[in-house]
Amino acid sequence: MVVARFVRAAVTGAPLEIHGDGTQTRTFCHVRDTIRALRGLMETDVTSGEIFNVGSRNWISILDLAHRVLELTGSSSELVYVPYDKVYGLGIDDMLHRVPAIEKIKGAIGWEPEQDLETVLADVIDWARRAPAAPIELQ
Repeated sequence: MVVARFVRAAVTGAPLEIHGDGTQTRTFCHVRDTIRALRGLMETDVTSGEIFNVGSRNWISILDLAHRVLELTGSSSELVYVPYDKVYGLGIDDMLHRVPAIEKIKGAIGWEPEQDLETVLADVIDWARRAPAAPIELQ
């Protein structure tokens, strides 16, 4: 939910909370690509009972993501660093890098993501500007 949280904060002028030091990297897959992957997996019998990763191969650090969101929204929101233990409790560490292996799904159904991070961010920013009061649930 980091993209939605960052965008919501940026468009409302609230601080963007970075958990940890922001050097951790993540990939972001557009919901359209995810739906296309899931639909492709459901429409064939050869994938039954198998496990597939769905996601993007293009990673970005959380700190760079925050700066990109600020740039795209034109926001002057500040960045606030919050230690992991303040967010998740003691004894929780975050994985430094997460990049899904999507070779298996590409081989099985020919799927790979079509939307880039810029499209993901543009769509979430558009959503947040149209529905600024909608809550972001973290469940």
